[in-house]
Amino acid sequence: MSNPLFDRFILTLIVVNSICLAIEDPLSNETNKVLEQLELIFNIIFTVEMAIRMVGLGVWGNKVGLVEMSHLRSDPHEVVGTRDHSGP
Repeated sequence: MSNPLFDRFILTLIVVNSICLAIEDPLSNETNKVLEQLELIFNIIFTVEMAIRMVGLGVWGNKVGLVEMSHLRSDPHEVVGTRDHSGP
């Protein structure tokens, strides 16, 4: 369901992003400007990745969406678990 190359790319970006967050220096303005630009780029890439996965897994698009999932179409009492089953 998922492409291993895409997953490896995203995982590499997560590691690089973590390293950038770790080397951020609150006293250095020059370093922080570069890291702020990198953070923006990472945020854009991660947002696009989230949208691609949501489409691919069926939240948007032609596949089964959230509203059409069976547990959301069932009786609200069954979902919450408040129905009394003691009667006829």
